[in-house]
Amino acid sequence: SILKPKSPLDRACRIDILLQIAKNLIALNCFNGAWGIYVAVNSAEISRLKLSWKYISKKSRSINTELGIIFSVSRNYSNYQNRLDSVPSVPVVEMITKSLTMIEEGNPTITDDGLINVEKLRMLYETASFVRKFQQGKFKIQHNQDYINFLSCLNSGISSEDLYELS
Repeated sequence: SILKPKSPLDRACRIDILLQIAKNLIALNCFNGAWGIYVAVNSAEISRLKLSWKYISKKSRSINTELGIIFSVSRNYSNYQNRLDSVPSVPVVEMITKSLTMIEEGNPTITDDGLINVEKLRMLYETASFVRKFQQGKFKIQHNQDYINFLSCLNSGISSEDLYELS
């Protein structure tokens, strides 16, 4: 939806709004949504919009920088991991599935001795417990019709190749 308008200013406004939403998602501990916005805004299709980025506010640039720090890959996403202490939270699902994949593919279910790999089962249990921890408690979210209206028009259904062409 960032690429729908032809005007760089209109595109910049959409980027500003999305970064503001990401900031609010971080405040709500909804890291999965903030991660999605951060990845989208910094994708090749959007980051190459030089004219649009000239119109991005300093506040939004600061938010994007802050998101970059939170989701930095350094020390195995330690900045992100350190923020996951509060409940309720929505962790980044992609990181959980990556952990599960690494556990599954990197560890045999049956050891060379023909025994069940209890260490693998322990790692799977720890990951499942980690996810379950965040399902405790309830979010206290106020209804915001402006966000709802904006988000409802985001799904463009355009392929990444077409998005790159639009940019």
